[in-house]
Amino acid sequence: AFPGMEHLVMSDYPLGTSLLQVPFVLLGGWQFAAVASVLALIVTTLTTRSWLRDLGLPEGFALLIPGFLGALVFGRIAMSDVPGATAVALALWLTWRARDGDWKVAVAAGLIAGATSLFRETNLLLVAPFVVGALVRGACVRWALVAGFVAGIALRLELSELVFGSATYVRDGGY
Repeated sequence: AFPGMEHLVMSDYPLGTSLLQVPFVLLGGWQFAAVASVLALIVTTLTTRSWLRDLGLPEGFALLIPGFLGALVFGRIAMSDVPGATAVALALWLTWRARDGDWKVAVAAGLIAGATSLFRETNLLLVAPFVVGALVRGACVRWALVAGFVAGIALRLELSELVFGSATYVRDGGY
């Protein structure tokens, strides 16, 4: 944390959504913060479409994502739900694609899988079985997936240390 400025932290939420919103707020003020969520909904839908296409399944099923009422609501407000879903969708699709043996795809898959924790710590529970499964099956370049994952987690830890003063900071759920 910045000495003497601890009281200026504007939010106690994980930093991913705020980081995505910065360019939009700079362009159009706080009213544009939700643009990040709208774009995230589009990217989630297109990622799912690509994965369905890769699997040889009907791509139209990707339209179930924006057709879900919850996605439509959260896709237009400035919260972490849809950007987090985007990070998870990208991590899962790239982890599946990493089976082709491309180390760059494996690094990207691991990086995004680890970085999903920038939106919500519990996102790791969604991606971990896929990452572990790919490692156990040898369905990827193992060192690349692990290196990317460690880098994604390190990013979360470093940013939390910088902003909140603790690498292991987790927001109190209030329950």
